[in-house]
Amino acid sequence: MLIHIADFRGSQFVEEMRSLARIATPRLHVVTEDPAVADLILFSAGYPFESWYRGLLSSPLIHLYPEKCFLYSDGDMFIPVLPGAYASAKQGFLGNVRATGAPYITPVANPYIRPLRMERQYLFSFIGSSTSWVRKRLFRMDFHREDVLVEDSTPLYHHWSDDLPGREVRQRRYAEVIAQSHFALCPRGAGAGSIRMFEAMNIGVAPVVISDRWIPPEGPDWTKCSIRVAEKDLLHLPAILEERRPESAAMGAAANEEWQKYFASEKLFNTIVGACESVRRRRRIPERYFHYLRPLIIESSCIRWKTRQLIRSIVLRSVNGLGLRRLLPPIANPPWHE
Repeated sequence: MLIHIADFRGSQFVEEMRSLARIATPRLHVVTEDPAVADLILFSAGYPFESWYRGLLSSPLIHLYPEKCFLYSDGDMFIPVLPGAYASAKQGFLGNVRATGAPYITPVANPYIRPLRMERQYLFSFIGSSTSWVRKRLFRMDFHREDVLVEDSTPLYHHWSDDLPGREVRQRRYAEVIAQSHFALCPRGAGAGSIRMFEAMNIGVAPVVISDRWIPPEGPDWTKCSIRVAEKDLLHLPAILEERRPESAAMGAAANEEWQKYFASEKLFNTIVGACESVRRRRRIPERYFHYLRPLIIESSCIRWKTRQLIRSIVLRSVNGLGLRRLLPPIANPPWHE
């Protein structure tokens, strides 16, 4: 298949996508500089700021070749302005018909993320920032178990900030804690997806997905290598995962195997193009009819995102400013889990 990797005002990941195409194994697709002869035109984006989407809409390609244009995005804000593959794709709001899940192509932020074999000390673990209500609930829970590690790293470590002191030490510990766990919790963050899921698979640990509406990438046998737990069932994590503990080694090995097949650097381009092709096969309404809907999709999505961020900011400022955080009791497990 001939693929044109689109470059436009405000675009991101153009060079990364071209690099992935060059190392793709097997070579299923050929990159062309001529969008007219391409079978598929691929746009790509990192963090999708509102201005980026307006730049996207200014591209003449989506008006000239609407049925061939697709988007890859690993941003937290899911706006299906074009059909395609989104790392934070979620059910609802056109997500089911215009999008499927996708891995992250952002360069690995932690050099210690690689296959690791270590003694399993924890039934499950999670080290991460407090970027969603699911994570905030998780941080407040007391599981009454020494083999569970849940740690809020908000003030100490951030995946995408390279200027925090002690970063390398924390990166190593982050990877080693996952490797020392039977299961790695992957609760949703600011978006429905989480790069942690793919990091756990790379290390060789089965991820536990806690994101109700997240749409996983197509390809892997997710039932063989991961577990999904409903957001409302956080309290039941010890019971659910204790029952699956005997399977953890096999699931971790399967997770790494699926990562190698679909998400290793040399597989990413084929996986992303395959995801876009899958969305195209499911298409029922010609893309040209979405021409007038795109501005509405962007506006409504941005309003929801900004409202969510505003409410979150107000709540956090109120809690911190009034000193209420210390008054919040930990959420304890019910008696039958102790």
